[in-house]
Amino acid sequence: MEKFSSKQLQSEFIAISKKIDAASNNREINTILQNLVISSLDAEFSSIWFYDESQFILKREREEGDVREIDLSQKKGIIYKCFMTQKSSVYNYLASDKEYVASIDNPDTIKIKSKIMLPLVDNGTFVGIVTAYNSINKNKKFNKEDIKILEALSPYLIEALYKIYIPEKTNKQTKQIESQAVDSIQKIEELAERKDNADDILTFVSSFVHDIRTPANTLYGFLDLLEDQIEDKRLKSYLSNAKESAAFINEMTTSVLDLVSNHKESAQSLLEEVDTVKFFSSIAKSFSSNMYSKHISFNIYIDPLLPKTIEIDTLKMKRVVLNLLGNAYKFTPNNKTIEYVVRYIPSSNKIAISVEDTGIGIAKAKQKDIFEAFKQASDTTALNYGGTGLGLFISAQYVEKMGGKLHLSSVVDEGSKFSFELPLKIVDKESSFNLVENKTTQVAIVMDKKNSFSANNIARYIARMGINKESIKPYKDVTSVDGSIEHIIVFQNKIDYVELHKITKNHKKVLIVEEEMFSIEQDALCETCDVISKYEYIADELYEFVNTQKKPKVLVADDDEISVLLIQNILEDEFCEVFVARNGKEALDLIIESHKNNTPFSLVYIDNEMPMMNGIEVIKKVREYEVDNNLAGIYAVSTSGNAIHDEQDRDLFNLVVGKPFKKDDIKKVLYH
Repeated sequence: MEKFSSKQLQSEFIAISKKIDAASNNREINTILQNLVISSLDAEFSSIWFYDESQFILKREREEGDVREIDLSQKKGIIYKCFMTQKSSVYNYLASDKEYVASIDNPDTIKIKSKIMLPLVDNGTFVGIVTAYNSINKNKKFNKEDIKILEALSPYLIEALYKIYIPEKTNKQTKQIESQAVDSIQKIEELAERKDNADDILTFVSSFVHDIRTPANTLYGFLDLLEDQIEDKRLKSYLSNAKESAAFINEMTTSVLDLVSNHKESAQSLLEEVDTVKFFSSIAKSFSSNMYSKHISFNIYIDPLLPKTIEIDTLKMKRVVLNLLGNAYKFTPNNKTIEYVVRYIPSSNKIAISVEDTGIGIAKAKQKDIFEAFKQASDTTALNYGGTGLGLFISAQYVEKMGGKLHLSSVVDEGSKFSFELPLKIVDKESSFNLVENKTTQVAIVMDKKNSFSANNIARYIARMGINKESIKPYKDVTSVDGSIEHIIVFQNKIDYVELHKITKNHKKVLIVEEEMFSIEQDALCETCDVISKYEYIADELYEFVNTQKKPKVLVADDDEISVLLIQNILEDEFCEVFVARNGKEALDLIIESHKNNTPFSLVYIDNEMPMMNGIEVIKKVREYEVDNNLAGIYAVSTSGNAIHDEQDRDLFNLVVGKPFKKDDIKKVLYH
């Protein structure tokens, strides 16, 4: 079957609608939809699965009388993973994937080579899954463009599934849905065509430049050998000049290849959902050891009140920040300072990013040129520090493509600050950190003048997390700290181990700021002591240190690895203690043991279908134990709502959620 273009699809929709209206049964409609997917992707086969929540199955009907069902309670296969994660996937070597289960993922027993799948989700409600696949006879690999085509078709497929299985849910706006699908696919085609044309030109340039660079490298090598053999000073001088020319050719060809790479990257728009703090902190962490090697005080400040999840162009953003931090490190002498700040501006819904150093600075006259290709701050910059002057040119272009403008303020011998603001596309507006429970918590920072740069960053974090500024106090030594203060931050050079021992004996919390990396053994410290590094991202440790709210102790009981990982990922940034049980007996033992040790779980997420004992049996026995011992009841959340039909069984739980569960269902009960 020939692949549809967007123009063909427009006229084809008219024919498809007529066929669907004329269809005598659901199987005929399903076959029509499968053929639409096959033709849109140039695939051999397709399956469209509907999710029957009442039976916890995926089902597919075909014209030839073939009705297939996948029992999701088996918790196996890549189709189950798609159901649970609600994320699209491409498998171009399907049989080698460790999660592939032939009996589930290949019910038609075809020799499948490649497969693509997309969850069909309507306003947060899981409706089904569309898949397309090729046998070993078809040499076609699926790609991201195919995912986008399926995404464009998904509203139409959802509407058709409603028509088959839940007619009351159809919105009767089929024409509008068709039009949107055609427009989306047309844009995908236009982008692909532009990319192909640009790639052809760039490939030619790359090959041409590479052919120049190879002999230039060889020439440099021969000249280097000759220089060692020649004694004549005049000839040596000529050879030295020739070597410089060969090196210059090599450097310029490298720069051209960098530009080609930049154009290719620039054409790609990789909009991805990211955990905001994790994304920006991970970039900074890659510089920690370098900063330490030059003893540069490195402040990383990522606003704790940034929205938890945002959508950004990850490739461009990472390249820009890496370049700005790399330049700051390169042009900042030993024992100076660098500050990397990511702030949230709620009033304009923007993110502000800056990198400021106390390095060599840039002359006023050169600041306009700094964002042009192959331009550097001075004629000696390349000689003394290397580079081609492309980094800032590329960074400025990327920032502009993301909707901002890269700014520079600099003074020679004092340093430089590069900054930009970008509009935010927020996915989860909840703050990355909740404000601390007790705003009047007293915090002492024991420091001296040389630590003021790092100490100010610590104080800024703590204040932003909700601690009153007047509750954060500096001290010159541990002995002078007010006895009523329960939280003490002390820089490594100010440690008095004798005094520290006395403090911790009184159950005061101590956080040591390590100034020489890996010089303090964590295991040698007492339980109320912890360590952070002045060269690392420190917000997580600071939050745990100052937040007096008791961390929820959570049990996840499920034999399904995917479910466990999903819940763990959701809870990862919620400052919980998470324990895992892989079967019902283990879950029961852990809960009873926690009561006996007087450290009970505050919350359990439990699946019903588990080995040795199911979830209902576990919670029944837990409730009996609680009554017999006059204990407060554990907050129990069943993650198998689809499988629990008996009202008495449902009453055992404080909350029942079905799979695939939503992030909010898991998080909202943490502090019940």
